[in-house]
Amino acid sequence: AELTSSLNDVTQKLYLANKELLSIHQEQSSLLTNLSHDLRSPLTAIHSAVEYLLSFDNIDHGDMTNSLKLIQLKLKIVEKLIEDIFLLSQIESKSWSFNFQLMNIGMFLEEFFFSCQSDVKYSKRNLVLKVPPHFPYESLVDTTLLYRLLDNLMTNALKYSSDQTTII
Repeated sequence: AELTSSLNDVTQKLYLANKELLSIHQEQSSLLTNLSHDLRSPLTAIHSAVEYLLSFDNIDHGDMTNSLKLIQLKLKIVEKLIEDIFLLSQIESKSWSFNFQLMNIGMFLEEFFFSCQSDVKYSKRNLVLKVPPHFPYESLVDTTLLYRLLDNLMTNALKYSSDQTTII
């Protein structure tokens, strides 16, 4: 009876571990699907812009400049996605080390907010910062990761909102 109980316990633990591994595998598969989709879109735009530029023997300077700006913008998107993939791989392999610093959170949020306000991509949005004046809180944070987190949130807010929307 004791051996049967132990065997049942081990079987249950193996079942739960297998279920967790399956869930992780499904999440990774979904992530890879999303990443490949996110990479395909800017690469298609780059490919189209290059084909457009190559289709002319003598191209208008304005058309060339616009196409090159599009290529530059899409390459920045690809670079950011590759950085995200690299960061995820480092975190998963546990080779990532956090760089914690004592930071005044209010000042950090204000600096981030003002950098967004000066960024032309947010020019058609109404950005609002709701942090109490002299926000007194300090915390140990990895400023690089916190910046990336806030940048991802703002990029998503921009992507999924329309012109004249308020982003708080």
